[in-house]
Amino acid sequence: TVRKGLGTPTKKKAHDKIHIATSGGAKGAQAAWGKELSGYKVPVVHYLTKGADKGYRARKTQGIRRDLSDKELYSLGHIVDKANQTLQRNLKDKDYKFFLSNAHQVKNANSVVAIGEIESGKSGKKAHLNGTTVKGSAGWAVQMAIDSNKPVYVFDANRFVPQLEAPKLTRNPALVGTRKLTVEGRQAIKDVGQATFGDKPLVKSKIKRAIPEEKLAEYHPKTAKNLEN
Repeated sequence: TVRKGLGTPTKKKAHDKIHIATSGGAKGAQAAWGKELSGYKVPVVHYLTKGADKGYRARKTQGIRRDLSDKELYSLGHIVDKANQTLQRNLKDKDYKFFLSNAHQVKNANSVVAIGEIESGKSGKKAHLNGTTVKGSAGWAVQMAIDSNKPVYVFDANRFVPQLEAPKLTRNPALVGTRKLTVEGRQAIKDVGQATFGDKPLVKSKIKRAIPEEKLAEYHPKTAKNLEN
C-alpha cells in the first residue's frame, strides 16, 4: 500500500501497471495531474512542504498528501545544488523549499512528464541553456531527472517536443508543470492519460518534424552527448 503523511497508512492501493505517481500538489498542472490520474485509479503522492497545506486543502487536490519534515526536506539539498550547476539560477531562500520538494518527487521516479516552456531566450554565457532546459519551477524537476539519466517528456506550447504522440506513463512517474496551466496544457495531461490507459486512437501532432518516440534518441544525438558531459 501507499503511505500517507508521515507514516500514516492509507487504504489506497498501488496501480498494477503504474504503481504510484509523484507530484507536488500545487495549483495548475500538478493539481490537474492528480485529478486526471485519480480517474484511472493511480495514486498520486503529493510531497508538501510546511505552509502548503492550506492551499492544498482549498483546491481539494486529488491524491495522497505526503508532508515532509524539515529534516527530510533538506536531506536532498545536494540534488538541488547539482541541478543548479546547469540551470545557473539565483536560489532565493523563500523558493528553495519548493525545489527541495521537486527533488523528493524525482528521486524515486523512473521518468518525468512536465507541462512547461522550454528555454529559448537566454543569451551570452547562458545561451547554451536554450533548448536544453525548461523555464520555471518545472525546470528544476526536469534537470534533476536529466542529472539522474531518467527519461523526460516536456509539453511546450501545443505539443510534446518533438514527439508525434503523447507519451505513455512509465512505472512510478513524477508529474510536474507550470502553475499557469493553459487549455492546451490541460488537454496534454488528458492525452497522456488516454495514451496510457485509454482505448481511443491517439491524437498525432500536426507538426511536420514530429517523430515517433522510439526515434527520439536518433533525433537529438548531439543534445544527448552534451548532457552527458
